[in-house]
Amino acid sequence: MKMRRTDRQIEDPQKIRSILEECHVCRLGLIDEAGPYVVPVNFGWVMDGEKLTLYFHGALEGRKIKIIKSGKTAAFEMDCRHELISGGPEACRYSFRYQSLIGTGIPEIINNPREKENALLSIMRHETGRTDFLFSPASLDRTAVYKLVSHSYSGKEHA
Repeated sequence: MKMRRTDRQIEDPQKIRSILEECHVCRLGLIDEAGPYVVPVNFGWVMDGEKLTLYFHGALEGRKIKIIKSGKTAAFEMDCRHELISGGPEACRYSFRYQSLIGTGIPEIINNPREKENALLSIMRHETGRTDFLFSPASLDRTAVYKLVSHSYSGKEHA
């Protein structure tokens, strides 16, 4: 993705990975006939070269899943390492340290039980550091699992 402040652009894949590891909430930007909709979600992830796949889960019904089923492009954003930079008595000299990752892709529902389980394990590994979870067929049936494959994303930092 093209960025105005190229001096803040992160191009190092290891730094991108560190943002993914540190962030635990991803905001999905979706749109439907009612307008824009931003929803915070926990996530799992896999990077294969420059291809980033994000995994999410949720309810089988509701606005989010309805929009995802429509096949429209979605945006995502996550950020971490927040710290206020003091500017003393001058308000306009204050700033903020951060790292962020934004991008786009088309979310897809995962229906294959094995792929669903692997996606849920990715989420659990990211959130807990563990992979020794079991998923009953009943729990897989009542959980919507989806992925967003992004080839267009960028990292940014103010360090």
